[in-house]
Amino acid sequence: MEKYLDSALWERLALDAWAWTLAHVLTWEAAVQAILIIAAFLVARLLAPRLAKLVQKTITHRRFPSFLAPPVRALGSLSLPVLWLALQWFTVFAAAGAGYPNRLIESVVSLLTAWVVIRYASGFVRDPGFAKLLAVAAWSVAALNLVGLLDPTIATLDSMAFSMGSIRLSVLGVLKSGLVLLVMLWLAGVVSRLIEHRLDVAHALSPSARVLIGKLVRVLLIVVAIIAA
Repeated sequence: MEKYLDSALWERLALDAWAWTLAHVLTWEAAVQAILIIAAFLVARLLAPRLAKLVQKTITHRRFPSFLAPPVRALGSLSLPVLWLALQWFTVFAAAGAGYPNRLIESVVSLLTAWVVIRYASGFVRDPGFAKLLAVAAWSVAALNLVGLLDPTIATLDSMAFSMGSIRLSVLGVLKSGLVLLVMLWLAGVVSRLIEHRLDVAHALSPSARVLIGKLVRVLLIVVAIIAA
């Protein structure tokens, strides 16, 4: 207990913290990255209203599929963060190609990506439990990437595996397969609704034939999605 009351200890810790701040925070590289982050935000804020109007004009067009309106409208409501994220990704790739430090920009990209994914997905996830799980997963990935532990975590999950003959099953593989399955099922649903929308205006077919073909296409796409995953 006495060592924690030692003023010399706290003075040494303060000096070490100040030295770390000078070496990693108060640098020209960090200042340039901060300027790029702010500049990208200002550009995104300038362009966001135009993108939102373009999205609104697109989804109100009479030929635009009605079932695509909700996801596109939700994306339009996130015009500012989506544009900011796109500009930040461009900055990351440009800095990496030039060999310039971009750690601060990568941190902003990780947090902004998690926020956009959570905000966008929350508009379509009705189950509160699943929405919470999605938020925890997104913020966990962002936090791991922020502290530089994402790659070691991926390697650890991949090492947690067992083999059955020529088949190797790992925790990472199972998680990837589950994610791919969810994406493929979502795409199958989108494509099937698009086909059903086209069938609704196919007056050459009887109503019962349109319903039957639509259901057959939906089942076929789901089977293809499961096999592909």
